[in-house]
Amino acid sequence: MAEVTQEVNIEILEKLSDGKYKKKNPATRAEVVKFADGSTVEGHRSDYVLQTPYGVAKGSANAYTITLQPAPASYREGMAVAVKIHATNTGASTININGLGAKGIRKANGNNVSAGNLKAGSIYSMRYNGTNFILQGSDSAGNATPGDVLSGKTFSNDIDTDLIGTMLNRGTVIITPSRANQPIAGGYHSGNGHVKGDANLKAENIKEGVSIFGVTGTHIINFAAGDDLLIADASTKVTTRETNLVLGKSIKVFHSGIVRAKFKIEHSYDEIPGDIAYAKIYKNGSAITPLINHRTDGKEHGEDISVKVGDEVQVYFCQNQNIPSYSNYHAILHYLRLYIRLPLSELAQVVKDT
Repeated sequence: MAEVTQEVNIEILEKLSDGKYKKKNPATRAEVVKFADGSTVEGHRSDYVLQTPYGVAKGSANAYTITLQPAPASYREGMAVAVKIHATNTGASTININGLGAKGIRKANGNNVSAGNLKAGSIYSMRYNGTNFILQGSDSAGNATPGDVLSGKTFSNDIDTDLIGTMLNRGTVIITPSRANQPIAGGYHSGNGHVKGDANLKAENIKEGVSIFGVTGTHIINFAAGDDLLIADASTKVTTRETNLVLGKSIKVFHSGIVRAKFKIEHSYDEIPGDIAYAKIYKNGSAITPLINHRTDGKEHGEDISVKVGDEVQVYFCQNQNIPSYSNYHAILHYLRLYIRLPLSELAQVVKDT
């Protein structure tokens, strides 16, 4: 490094008998002042590794320029600079010192600065690592957003610091199962919540073929026919003018055993008693009784039928085949009902399980 002439004033004082001092000789001019290690004042002044110069940025946002005095001859690893930003950045940014070439401004984690990291009016210190200028005193990183952080808590990420979370605090949530899906609200949960359980949720307590929360029932109730308990009732009146059998009523059963099926049909002319109506009992679409005919005598018909879980008991009916279907005559099916008869103890169990 070339030595630069420095002007130094050196005063030599003489102590007098009265304790005062007087100047012995005039100031002296020195050519160069050196430190003990041989370095000069001017050399230290231009060493931007040992000291941090300051400047105000110019140029445009994201492409900043700065001029230092004395000017550095080149970029050196470890070179420092303190920069006052004049325009807030909108994305990845560079700095060009004394025209030596644009270098990237990076965070401490090596990532590019994000929009808003360099704010107008703020001063940022950075050092050159041989490739980019690294911001000093900033190590915030991450991709969390306010919605990922509990409401009221502050955090930093790749974009900014002192961000405030917005995630709702749901606390302890307890869900009671029901017939409908229950949404689980988004947000923070304490970890102490739960879905209620029930020790009675087991296969032997559930009807055969029925699944509740993934547990398929195995419980079967066997019973004999009778008139004590009505287990199903399709009692809405239906009519037809067809002269060929059509489906009138259908009931799906959920027990295995013998049921008594009862129904009532009649034939009429505009609700005035008429001729004979016909019916057959079917199970799962197949006839299981011969053709049954009823005059309008108000009596019901009953049949004992062997069924298992999932079977459908059906009544097909029609009016007299000798009457044209376009006439005002029609057959009426008043109802279809299924009954069982059980001892009192078993009857209570059936009521409980249905």
